[in-house]
Amino acid sequence: MSWCAVKDCNSGRKHRANLYGNEGSDVRFFRFPKTSYYCDKWIDSCGKNRNGINTNNARICSLHFDENAYIPKPLVETMLGISPRHKRKLKFDALPTLKVWNTSSCIDYVEKNTTETETTNLVDAGLEQIHQEPLNNELVNLEESGVDLFNMSFQNDHYCTTINGSNISTSSKSTIDAQHPSIEDSWNLKKNKDDAQEISRLQNLLNDKMVENKSLKEEITRLKNIIAIQEGKLLTANDQKRQEHLFEIHFREKLSEMFSPTQIDLILNPKEKVFRWSNEDIAAAISLRSVSSKAYFYLREKKIIPCQVSLSTLRKWAATFSVEKGMLTDVLALMKEKGKSMSRNDKITVLSFDETYISHKISYDKKNEQILGPYKCVQTVMARGLTCSWKQPVFYDFQCPMTKDLLYNIISEIHNSGFEVVALVSDMGPTNIGLWKNLDITPSSSWFINPVSRKRVHVFADVPHLLKLARNHFIDKGFDFPENVYVGKNVLEEYLKISKKSEFELAYRFSEKHINVTGTLRQNVKLATQVFSNRLAEALKYCGKKNMLTMYNWKEASELIKLFNDWFDLLNTQLPIDKFTKSYGMDEDSQNELLKKMDSTIENMKVHGSKKRLPFQTGILVTNASLRNLLIDIKNNYNDIYYIMTRRVNSDVLENLYSYLKGMVGSNTHMTPIEFKYCLRWYLLGKHSNMVFTNNHNTQDTDESCLVNCLSGIIFNDAEVIECFPTDVQADITDDALTSVMSDLGGNTEDTEESNSELLDNYDIHSLMEVHEMSEIEKECIEYIIGSVVKKFISKYPYLGEKVYHCNENNSSWTEQMTKVNLIRPSSDVTYVANVIETIFNIFHGNNGLNKSPGIIKKVTDLVLKEINNEIPVEVINCLVRTRTFIRLNNLNKAIANKIFDVKRTNVKKFIC
Repeated sequence: MSWCAVKDCNSGRKHRANLYGNEGSDVRFFRFPKTSYYCDKWIDSCGKNRNGINTNNARICSLHFDENAYIPKPLVETMLGISPRHKRKLKFDALPTLKVWNTSSCIDYVEKNTTETETTNLVDAGLEQIHQEPLNNELVNLEESGVDLFNMSFQNDHYCTTINGSNISTSSKSTIDAQHPSIEDSWNLKKNKDDAQEISRLQNLLNDKMVENKSLKEEITRLKNIIAIQEGKLLTANDQKRQEHLFEIHFREKLSEMFSPTQIDLILNPKEKVFRWSNEDIAAAISLRSVSSKAYFYLREKKIIPCQVSLSTLRKWAATFSVEKGMLTDVLALMKEKGKSMSRNDKITVLSFDETYISHKISYDKKNEQILGPYKCVQTVMARGLTCSWKQPVFYDFQCPMTKDLLYNIISEIHNSGFEVVALVSDMGPTNIGLWKNLDITPSSSWFINPVSRKRVHVFADVPHLLKLARNHFIDKGFDFPENVYVGKNVLEEYLKISKKSEFELAYRFSEKHINVTGTLRQNVKLATQVFSNRLAEALKYCGKKNMLTMYNWKEASELIKLFNDWFDLLNTQLPIDKFTKSYGMDEDSQNELLKKMDSTIENMKVHGSKKRLPFQTGILVTNASLRNLLIDIKNNYNDIYYIMTRRVNSDVLENLYSYLKGMVGSNTHMTPIEFKYCLRWYLLGKHSNMVFTNNHNTQDTDESCLVNCLSGIIFNDAEVIECFPTDVQADITDDALTSVMSDLGGNTEDTEESNSELLDNYDIHSLMEVHEMSEIEKECIEYIIGSVVKKFISKYPYLGEKVYHCNENNSSWTEQMTKVNLIRPSSDVTYVANVIETIFNIFHGNNGLNKSPGIIKKVTDLVLKEINNEIPVEVINCLVRTRTFIRLNNLNKAIANKIFDVKRTNVKKFIC
């Protein structure tokens, strides 16, 4: 508890109430001022030793300050008539002037706050009243004197007041107290009487204020509750907002690989509109539009994907991109800008050019108000990366054969864009052969000088085109070799006679249509590769070793086909190691040996009936020489390149371009000039515009294919059906044709009921297996097929078979002859199960048909399980039954295709006659 520092002042002590009466309850204590001047004044007023006062903790009570020492009351308190003393504050220069020891130091302050007349009158009146009557007489009438003794300073035994230079001496306080003990009591009674009314008034006012205060407290409580509720809602909203923010971040991360930022915004806020589409959004929309306008309309209307770019916006963007015939300057400008972020190796460029036929119709270009046509063909030039997978059309023109000057101009423009041409690819068309002559291209000099960089540009013939030409001459006329060795299609026809005897074939993809190929099928590279295939070469070799083939130079034919197969694999790699074939340069010695062997064969070979070397032979020799020289130059002029992926030096990119543009038109007929022009623009800005709008490289040509071929390929792969003929033949296959063929072959066209399967129990399966003795080819083929099935389960069931290593001996099996590293020879138990399956399969389906009842795979599997006692897993048996069913299905389709070809050949003969 605090107490007053003034000497003999009992404020703050236990008996203060006895001394001061009720007034002691209103006493307040004030700290000493921080200012040293005023602090010294306060210390002087206390009447104590300076060292005895700790100004940090000492206090002086409010009884020692008059009204003028306080800061004036606020207007509100003045109007209400209240004076809350406990809230009153002292002025900064306030000094204690009441009941203090040393008043001399406070005179200036008193004079400042009290006029001279008021002070003199106050003191004179008090002294006169005191001297008029003895102190021991009756009680001084303080009401008449009007003097408040407490406004006079008295302390301990004497007090003195000095005002205006006059000295007033009085008796000691102790004498006065002794003679007039009731003065103070009388004063207190009078004061209490006067204060009673004031207290009553203040009490009433206090009650009113308490009521008002209560209502205000209630209002404060209500408002606090509202604030607490709102704060809770705010915390909940902030937490929800934070959760939504975290969800949005996670959501964007998940969808960033599939959608652009704008598309993700549309998914999160579907009602908001997009005021500006990004380049990525425009490129994606143009890609979809270039594939199919109907698909774009459908997706946009149904809002299946968040892409709502209007066609008008797409047209505005497309209109800014120039695709006028000649050099595509806008493309070159974009390539130049893109090349700034590419390495020198990434900008190594291969040029491919080719012509395609277009419609002879005359077209009108509305934008340029120009007539186009009639034209016969369009020349297109494509630039692509040798070490980096990018491609870009850079030139097109109608009725424009490639000349030396035009080629030099194109190479110069590309070089000015920051890309260096190192190779040139074209087919062996008549105009291109003329260009080779102008450039002095020969097998011994397979390059020309770059007009800008003065380095060698190596010339290549399109390898797939060379393979088709070789196939055509091989089938049509055959090849002559030294020592009167002739190799032609007669050996292939002899092999087909052998393979027709069974459903199981060594070269199961090879058929009569490969020999009798005509019309547009001659443009099919796949058919050419199946003629010059390793499987057909090994089949001829196997049949020759087994004395099934004894004439037609089967050995030379097998070696020739094998050589073409290996050479094409080397010149068609799209990966560093592509299906066991290394890219050129990774095994340079053996690869150069292969090229040397190919050169020797081509030089010594002549097409039957021709006395000189044909263009396709020259193309092979030039291509081999250019490949060797290109690798040398690449190693000398560039860093960190030691192999070439050879598919990038062929013209597949142009073939894919023409197929894509024709697909955009939606017709198999030739495009008009105006269609080619504007489809090319959609091509550049759409799917293949990654080089224009994004940092991603284009996909490789081999990954691009027609939509129908893609879907059919997936379906056939999932069903494990072996495709044996092109889609145009498949389109001619109808149910009537299938029924006709199955009837001719004696197939089982009756549906077998579930209960009829019990009739199979009447057969002695083991006796039938002994009676039906398989040929050697059938046994070898079945072993090969079973091994391919077992290979799928060998890691799960190792006891089903064992690995086979390559063997070329005369007594080697077909599996040993065909294997490279991973073929499997099935165990004896699996082979026995396969023989049981073959017997039951022929009973269930017939010898040359298929049962059309549902659940045929399960039915045959159940029948097989009844006949075997070994521990072959059910899933393996099921896979064997399914594979055998597809083999039968494939053979039926082959028979249908052959019949259709026979009918077409017959009609052609009748027309010619």
